[in-house]
Amino acid sequence: MTSVPILFQWQGGKSRLADWIVPRLPPHRAYVEPFAGTAAILLAKPPSPIEVLNDLNEDIVTVYRCVQDPRLWRRLYRRLRWTPISRVEWEQAIEPTDDPVERAARFLIRHVQGFGGKPGGGAWGGGLAEDTPLKYQRLLQRLKVVHERLQTVALECASWESIVDRYDRPDTVFYCDPPYLTAEEEQRGRGAYRVGAFTTDHHAALIQRLLTIRGMVLLSGYAHPLYDQLDAAGWHRETRQVSVGVLARTSASGRHHQLRAEDYRTECLWWNPAAWRQARRQLTWSDLEAF
Repeated sequence: MTSVPILFQWQGGKSRLADWIVPRLPPHRAYVEPFAGTAAILLAKPPSPIEVLNDLNEDIVTVYRCVQDPRLWRRLYRRLRWTPISRVEWEQAIEPTDDPVERAARFLIRHVQGFGGKPGGGAWGGGLAEDTPLKYQRLLQRLKVVHERLQTVALECASWESIVDRYDRPDTVFYCDPPYLTAEEEQRGRGAYRVGAFTTDHHAALIQRLLTIRGMVLLSGYAHPLYDQLDAAGWHRETRQVSVGVLARTSASGRHHQLRAEDYRTECLWWNPAAWRQARRQLTWSDLEAF
């Protein structure tokens, strides 16, 4: 199956790592993402009999629900199709609304027209960014493709704990991509989830729950002392060097600038023992030589 593109960019999104992660998913009946974000891995993988996307961010889940719905996705398409690139539109998109289609549209407008898509944050970039019209074209083209892909996907907006408890089965694979925590970010107080705080204590709770899970787990993150207990418990780890934001745009010029050469991170991917036993059976010899 051809990979389906993501609808929006999000900090920590895995679209650039999908070709690394998807082939490493073990055989499974149910696929669950407790921290969906851009859903880059689900959109890049072949469909499974059971698939679940969960995110605590109501804006993100509203987007997926509208895109999934046969009627609402057409309303959303028309709303975006006739939305001008305008500071007024961007400012309106920051305001809350109770209408689900309008809420989804405003979320996407913030991401297409702004520098950063957070409500109450970022800045309008439509007049400075030469690629804004192209972003709109791509978004409109992707809506129908994502609509079709989501038809058999269950959407949840709940805590990761409730999702793990609800779907934990031996034939379930959980791909967990929580907000990352590094020692440096912890010291600076930046280890926070976008909806509520996802701090050191929450990471510790996640690790303890995953250590007792019945199903299979793939976990993305950065190396951190908290995660050392996974290695001690027999989890398999693979790493890859990844540049953080290959190109950045300044709001002053609207031009792209290369980030610092040292601005790289080591992405880690952990398998719990159950997932690793199944995954290694389908890896090629060249894959195994890399470990």
